[in-house]
Amino acid sequence: MKNKDLGDAGMPKTYDKSTSGGAVPAHFYKPKNSSNWYVRLDPSTELKRYCAPTPLRKSTGQSDLKLAKIVGLKMLADQRAEWHRLLESFTRDTALHHAKVFLDESFVATICHARLHSWLMSDEDDRLTGLTDEDILEIESFAALSDRTMRSILAQGPASPSWVDLLDTVFDWCLTLGYELDPSDPYLPKLVREFAKVEKTAQENIRLRNLGEVDGTATPPPPQEPSPRLSDVSDIFYEHKSISNDPKYAGTLLNAWKLFIEHAGDVPLDSVTPQLIYEFFESRMHAASKPWAPTRIRSFGKRALGDAFALAAVKGLMTIPNPIEQLKVLPTLTKQAQKEREKPRFPYTTHQINQIFSSAWYDPNEQKIFRGKMAEDLGARYWIPLIKTLYGTRVREPIQLLCSDVRKQGTIDVISLRVDIEKTPVEVQTTSQSDSLHRSLKNQTSHRELPVHPKLIELGFLDFVAARRLESGPNALLFPSSEPNSNAQKPKPGRSYEQCYLRFVRDRLKMGNGFGSHSFRHFFEDLLRETQASTGAWPTGLSQQLMGRSRTASMDKDFIAREGSEALYGAGYSAKALQKYHGMVDFSELRFPPPFPEWLRKTHSS
Repeated sequence: MKNKDLGDAGMPKTYDKSTSGGAVPAHFYKPKNSSNWYVRLDPSTELKRYCAPTPLRKSTGQSDLKLAKIVGLKMLADQRAEWHRLLESFTRDTALHHAKVFLDESFVATICHARLHSWLMSDEDDRLTGLTDEDILEIESFAALSDRTMRSILAQGPASPSWVDLLDTVFDWCLTLGYELDPSDPYLPKLVREFAKVEKTAQENIRLRNLGEVDGTATPPPPQEPSPRLSDVSDIFYEHKSISNDPKYAGTLLNAWKLFIEHAGDVPLDSVTPQLIYEFFESRMHAASKPWAPTRIRSFGKRALGDAFALAAVKGLMTIPNPIEQLKVLPTLTKQAQKEREKPRFPYTTHQINQIFSSAWYDPNEQKIFRGKMAEDLGARYWIPLIKTLYGTRVREPIQLLCSDVRKQGTIDVISLRVDIEKTPVEVQTTSQSDSLHRSLKNQTSHRELPVHPKLIELGFLDFVAARRLESGPNALLFPSSEPNSNAQKPKPGRSYEQCYLRFVRDRLKMGNGFGSHSFRHFFEDLLRETQASTGAWPTGLSQQLMGRSRTASMDKDFIAREGSEALYGAGYSAKALQKYHGMVDFSELRFPPPFPEWLRKTHSS
């Protein structure tokens, strides 16, 4: 947030002359060709990042300063309010943190040097234009008033009655330079005192010039351009990331960078150390709102900051090595703290699943609470919870099924869960996404073929699959609502179902945190443990194959015999072998919905 043009041409006027009506307030002036007082106000540097508003230059219509103040102060307040509303309209949706400059010795010196240069340069300009005796008297009056004020501030500090007024002047001056100060900055009192010294020195030099003394009153050179700071990277980083990412993700990356600036202050890029970044990551990990997990720090956090620093180096804003690459250790949490942060994931009880089967989710005539794809895809609403209940699938596995995933294997009807579609000879038939659509599973072990459960056959699942195959082709999505939005940058099958189901369980059934699609899988795992506790341990690796796991969960080791590494059980068990043991799992306490054809007929009979 800096105006780098601190040269003669770009330096704003520092003062306005006074008259017999009293000291001239900031932003008031009287043009030489007018008897009326005017006000002037420039838009903030932050607003000029988004648009180019016209600076305020307007007559108060009053020649008397007292009356001009009444009119002009209202004009200034109205203009500030208008620009504030305009700035909010640009920034309200970005959810980005606004970085404030943190002061240090060097920064204080830069601000004060710019002020002295501006005072004396403005005075030089006036003398080149010409000053009358009346003008000299006005300058003398202002200089005397300023001298008394600054002496009071230097003598009394914050207890001076003029301290607050000068503090406002300091904030306005820094905004003119493009810096926004933090009112709680510990260096702020020092800046105000140094600023008062500069004001006093400037008026002393100007009064000497009024006497014709030029030796020792020369205008200092313009302040050197400050070292590039963290905020100088913000705009170019966002623009760079917007080229290959959607605006929302580019905004997320920029937000991480702004969080870093908020933590570190708008310090020079070359002053950033690995220790500062470590402390930032540590603060994010323990933030009161939306803390970062260690995994997010290792992946997203390092990537976002590392890319920003790399871009700064490419643009010539930084000369030191990328500090992210020097960061050899990252903060972490204790196992107990990490466990406390994990979102709860609870299994459904039998009562809760019966509640789902008897709820509005299983009312084909319910129209009010379902919209879009889920209002039409009754097959998805009916079959997906059943498949999850009977197989304990992961959240997305049934959503991405194809018609061809259900077929005969000898005398057994099987349902197949595949690895990525792009890695199989199957091309998905959709209306618009055949090239970019792909499924995903957790690991290679998740690719498995399971027997179609007798309960599914009893409820009409095979007939449903045959109808879908006839309607849309063998490789069509089994549930049409799973087709992703054609405008999505990263199409994801089944998003409509997932969002709709989560809202229903949370808002309609009021089950609370920790319950969702994953709860079916935990329910099924509980049934597996109960089954093996009563019937004896199953053959090694069989339950893992049924669940699509590569190894035994720690809580299951008391029930499952282990012979060597269960992650290496070859091609696994056949669907026929799985069928026997799958049939041992007791679902008798569940009250399933009526068969699908009968269920559908309710839409005509109601």
